[in-house]
Amino acid sequence: MKKFLALLIVLVLALSLGLSMASCKKGGKTSDKPDDSTEISTTAEQSGTSEKQATKLDAPVVTISEEGLATWTSDANAVRYQYKLGETEMQTAKTSLQLEDGQTIQVKAIGDGENYLDSDYSAAMTYTAPAPAIVTGIPAPAEGYYMTNADLIQDGETRYLLYTTNMTAGEDDNAFAVMTGELNDDEEWVYGEGKVVLSAGAEDAWDRYLLSASIVKGEFAMGGETYNWLLAYAATDLATGTAAQIGLAVSKTVDGEYTRVGAPVITYDKDAYGATMAGCYAPSAINYDKQSGVRIFYTYADKYGHFSFFWDADLSDLENVDGQGAMGVNDGDLHSGDAVLMFPNSDMAYDATEGLFVAVKDYSPSAATAPSFAERIELCWIDEDELYTTDPGYGWLSLGFWDTFDLELDLEYERAYSACIVSDAYGHMMYFNNSVEIVYNTCMTKATTENYMYTQILVSYLFALPMPE
Repeated sequence: MKKFLALLIVLVLALSLGLSMASCKKGGKTSDKPDDSTEISTTAEQSGTSEKQATKLDAPVVTISEEGLATWTSDANAVRYQYKLGETEMQTAKTSLQLEDGQTIQVKAIGDGENYLDSDYSAAMTYTAPAPAIVTGIPAPAEGYYMTNADLIQDGETRYLLYTTNMTAGEDDNAFAVMTGELNDDEEWVYGEGKVVLSAGAEDAWDRYLLSASIVKGEFAMGGETYNWLLAYAATDLATGTAAQIGLAVSKTVDGEYTRVGAPVITYDKDAYGATMAGCYAPSAINYDKQSGVRIFYTYADKYGHFSFFWDADLSDLENVDGQGAMGVNDGDLHSGDAVLMFPNSDMAYDATEGLFVAVKDYSPSAATAPSFAERIELCWIDEDELYTTDPGYGWLSLGFWDTFDLELDLEYERAYSACIVSDAYGHMMYFNNSVEIVYNTCMTKATTENYMYTQILVSYLFALPMPE
């Protein structure tokens, strides 16, 4: 009986346990989705929240102008640009950069890092500045500068142009400079940069203000040294440019630094003759024996007018100079608007073969309006013997007389003045197919521009020179 009851209890417990498990299994199927819906749902959710892939920007295309301005294509999706110059990397919001000759640039577009990624660097581009245009003939000065009072010599196949210029743009701080000229394949003269060879003297010096100069080759000794080039120059201690005197300086090279010889050799007494007069100016040096015998022609100006003088000296020893001066010939068949014939601002060259001196000078009187420079130049010659006698002769014979209209200049340039004759290194005449070359100044007037002083340029003119019988 006891065994029967025990078996019955086991059956009841087993039945209860079975019903309980069945109920639990049935409760697990209350969901209305199949068992794999979690995977699908999960898959769908992952697809909906996946990150959008960022776009890489295109590399900019760089171009460089002839002036060296690098520009590159713009990209609306770039936040800025990064460029590389050599080892240097910089960023900018601009799409251009000015380069210097020889610089190489690469550029890349910078993205926002989220939607757009940086581009690759562009192809490397190098700026090569174009060769400067070759200017033949005498070049014009830079803006704010002037070139005046030329002396042009030719030594073999090389030319040297000595001229007065200003050291500072827009100022009148004169200095003497030399340009070197060489012939190109087309037989045209090409000049290099001007080089200052003598600047103004000290504040208390007689040559504080430089005016004009002439250069000549020779043999000149000073201080145990031998020099090959002599500079005769007019200067003054007055800012007005008046009461000028003439001194000397030497150099071993034509375009080298010149050493002052000392006190002026041709003097002007401003206390006796007036500080407002021009004094001794426009030196023109000739080495007549091509060694050390130098003649300096110059203009002497006082209250009576402007006249030609000359000074001779053996300059082999510059520490013992003993020069002799005399008044030159100031008459002849010349053009003049003065009551007395004058010979202002002249340049000379010596023709030893024909035994004559050739000169080019300013016409007088000068213009009545600013600037008070000459409006005409005149070429003339004289027999050498007439300089050495007091007997009256023919005087100067005019060979040519021009104004700016005859010279076919721009009509704005109304002055023609301060001319020189192209000579050899010793100041002797050179003929070019039976012609003589003249270099002269021209400039605008005050009526055209208030800055007329800085419009002074040099012009070359070739004139067929008739030889005397």
